Amino acid sequence: MEDDYEDVYASALQTIDVFLRSVPKDELESLVVPLRRSVESTGAPSHFVPGFSVPKAVGPLVPVIIAGLTTGSNEQREQAAYAIGHLVERTEDTAIKPFVVSFTDLLIRVATQATSYRRAVKTAILGPLTSMLERIPAFVKLLYLQPQRTFVKGVSDPAGIVVRNKAAKALGVLMKSQPRWMQP
Repeated sequence: MEDDYEDVYASALQTIDVFLRSVPKDELESLVVPLRRSVESTGAPSHFVPGFSVPKAVGPLVPVIIAGLTTGSNEQREQAAYAIGHLVERTEDTAIKPFVVSFTDLLIRVATQATSYRRAVKTAILGPLTSMLERIPAFVKLLYLQPQRTFVKGVSDPAGIVVRNKAAKALGVLMKSQPRWMQP
């Protein structure tokens, strides 16, 4: 995926797609941890990976992330959220744009159910939401109310100071992105 030659990363994308289509849907969540580690070790944050930055390249990975967030264990939910964050950091804006709404909706849906999840899951969910607001605020603009509720809820979360601090940071990023309605 990091190779500069289109033929190389196009073959890698095709291989990933064929492999993931062969895995039964009820087994996809078991691939979340290896997927997250692979994405994390590919490229570096804030440096776009050529193989992720072509249209629809992230598409084959989405079912694994969805399975991890919706039906996975706490660890798999946490890893799926981190995988979204790593993809957002390593994918060009135009290539990640088609997935922003579904990722945001999915993270918010899991976050609203997060009362029973451990602190690490809550913290992991706040990370990619904040990354999307920092990197691609225009794509998340239509969804500002949803993350706002999640961040406000996180600021008062009894799970711990880490969750509250992450939520406060995310709320600050959100506030910078919103237009000012009143002038002083």
